[in-house]
Amino acid sequence: MPTVPPTVRAEDRIRTATPSTVGPIDKGLCGPGLLAEVLVGKFLDHLPLHRQVARIGRAGVTVSESTLGDWVKQSAVLLTSLYQLMLERVRTCPVLWSDDTRSRFAQPGERTMPHGHFWVGIGDPTAPYTAFHFTTGYDAASGPDQFLGGFRGHVHADCLAQYNGLFAAGAKHVACWSHARRKFLGAGDPGAKAVERINRLYHIEHTLPAPDSPEHIVARRATRQARALPILNDLKAWLDAALGTALPKSALGAAIRYVANHWAAFVRYTEDGRLSIDNNLSERTLRLIAVGRSNWKFVGSAKAGAHAAVHFSVVGTCRHLGLDATAYLREVLPALHALGEKPTADQLAPLLPDVWAKRQQSRLLVA
Repeated sequence: MPTVPPTVRAEDRIRTATPSTVGPIDKGLCGPGLLAEVLVGKFLDHLPLHRQVARIGRAGVTVSESTLGDWVKQSAVLLTSLYQLMLERVRTCPVLWSDDTRSRFAQPGERTMPHGHFWVGIGDPTAPYTAFHFTTGYDAASGPDQFLGGFRGHVHADCLAQYNGLFAAGAKHVACWSHARRKFLGAGDPGAKAVERINRLYHIEHTLPAPDSPEHIVARRATRQARALPILNDLKAWLDAALGTALPKSALGAAIRYVANHWAAFVRYTEDGRLSIDNNLSERTLRLIAVGRSNWKFVGSAKAGAHAAVHFSVVGTCRHLGLDATAYLREVLPALHALGEKPTADQLAPLLPDVWAKRQQSRLLVA
């Protein structure tokens, strides 16, 4: 008689794939290399996801835009603990640079898209990170106070009312002479004397060493005290005299009031060699968003703005430090995945961009 084959249960025939030990996306098919390419493409190279779908397709891989969107969202969640550590260190460094730029965001059920704002805080060499923060409003309660709350060092920033709460709590305002000069240039010939004096201040700055050692920091302060303060005193005397003759609503009158009303903040850079004469570092950093904004137009929601702030912080810090953001993310994303949901600061510290860069240099030296 023929042998009857034994009955095979479905659970014995079906095998589930072994969960990936590499990650970095749970139940995701992307490896760290592809995910790093997508993130750098979107947040550093300004490529919207629909363009990346076509680019990946040319390599023979079919993936939907919604899938890429899920990867971006989940990777932001994965990077959030590292972002929070970067922000915490920026808040405790002695000097930072800060500014903001606008970006529209979508609201479910609404036909119009209001403006949100990306704020940036850039730490000094003790915390060399560019930390971004997204807000749906433009008041102090949701901006610098929330983003940089508790900071008590020197803040390079524009003369915006949004920073007043931070300064009232003890932070020291360092105003931007580049902004002031632009206002006097806008006044035409009547502002030429102010522009000439500001240019002399910049000429002094070009002769100073970088603030990369205690000796250089002391030298920068001494030179400013000896050479820049006399020019500033002369400029202040001119401002006081011109204020009495300039029309209040004229471009010159507005420029004079802008500087005179914040004079202590404008001269503060001469008090410490670690400080800068302007806030141009923040403006250059915000180009990361300004250039990309012409391509991706808006962020998908307020939550998407918060996720984008995490990504901009990571890739922006890599750019700030001159690092290969793709190589960094390719190594750090799986490492974060392996740490689990609540990594400690000690576990995260080796993954900070500057620490990672030093480790890479050590590897090269050993090799």
